[in-house]
Amino acid sequence: MIDGLFGGVLGMFGQAIGLLAAIAEVNTMLLLGVMVVFIIIAYKVFQYMMRAIFAGVVFGAFPFVANFLGIAVPITLGSILNYAVLGVTLFFAYASIRNAVRIMRFVLKPFKGMFERPKERIVVKEVERKK
Repeated sequence: MIDGLFGGVLGMFGQAIGLLAAIAEVNTMLLLGVMVVFIIIAYKVFQYMMRAIFAGVVFGAFPFVANFLGIAVPITLGSILNYAVLGVTLFFAYASIRNAVRIMRFVLKPFKGMFERPKERIVVKEVERKK
């Protein structure tokens, strides 16, 4: 099973390298653009994964904090891992819902004006000061 997994991953890397070599033959500037986009995407994925790991560590520490506060939660490897997986799962659910809301706001932005009430304009008159 592991050989099949590594073979699949190595096959993907081989295809990616072949694609980059084909792009390099076409245009060097295009290759640089693809590299910049790849680095930006890799950085964003790295940030996302670090936030997920942080959520797992914080939720994994819950049994220790609960026992410190007097709540009887067993401190076993199983319970720590269960809380850590729960934290990562909740983080992914939160991030997915957040991204869906952002996408829906972006898609529905052109239609926003059709459903809003016109704003009332408040006219403020200046009063001249008497000297």
